[in-house]
Amino acid sequence: MLLPALSAARGKARATQCGSNLRQLGTGVQLWQDDHNGNITGLSGVFPSWTDTSGPQAWTQHVADYAGGRTKIFLEPEPPPTGAPLLAVDYYLNLLPGYLQTNPPSPTGEYTLALRQVQSPSVFILMSKDLDLLAPTNDIDPTNEITDLSGLGGGVTTNLSGLHKGRENFLFGDGHVVSFNLQTYSAADATYFYNVKANWQKPAPQP
Repeated sequence: MLLPALSAARGKARATQCGSNLRQLGTGVQLWQDDHNGNITGLSGVFPSWTDTSGPQAWTQHVADYAGGRTKIFLEPEPPPTGAPLLAVDYYLNLLPGYLQTNPPSPTGEYTLALRQVQSPSVFILMSKDLDLLAPTNDIDPTNEITDLSGLGGGVTTNLSGLHKGRENFLFGDGHVVSFNLQTYSAADATYFYNVKANWQKPAPQP
């Protein structure tokens, strides 16, 4: 009788820690944009490592700098499902809509976007967990990011069910975190885009 109860308690603790990680990462993003006139930067076709300081820095490095260098908060506390890769970063920052609405450098480089463009921050998905088994570097360069762990982006085959007993945590643009039951989630509750209620499969609004 004790073992199932202990397992459930550990699972709940890991889900809570995941939500805490997202809140800390969100604070890092907020501080980053506050220090840069409301802007943050993304990378197109560039995949720097944590220790690479020779070129543009990934969003992860910027946020880590504002989080006291605590890289552990980028890791999901729940063990990955069978077949999923062990990654240095388990969360993604939703930079894709900004990339689609700007004129990014070609073919590679850094681009700037303003989070103040988000019209409804309380429903804008800023961050969640990615398990794109085909291209895990998309966590660093989310310009190609079209799927996340939730499966809400259109049922891409690399999507997996929520790690936390069918639930998944999402950080929104206003800083709050919600644990969605992925079986009862409504598309009216959130959006991946700055100014429309739409998932990854729908065209991004044009500037």
